[in-house]
Amino acid sequence: MPRKNNTLKNNSLQIFIELAKKYRVQHKGRTKKQIADSLSGLRGSYLSKKEKNIILPYLSNNVNKRILLQNYNKTRKKLPKN
Repeated sequence: MPRKNNTLKNNSLQIFIELAKKYRVQHKGRTKKQIADSLSGLRGSYLSKKEKNIILPYLSNNVNKRILLQNYNKTRKKLPKN
């Protein structure tokens, strides 16, 4: 019987790290909550609906949640290329 690769906790942290790398946000030494706050604040208008749904439960306060939900149904902006 094959073993599971990672636990759910590691997978969810890995998802946050991948999102942080995608949107060029610092992730080293940070918790899921801290990564979610920085993603919401810095790149909230660029996030897709699926990414917003992943981040939403981990936001620290209601102000950040309200700001993220205001732009929930709007089309997302494209990331600028360097």
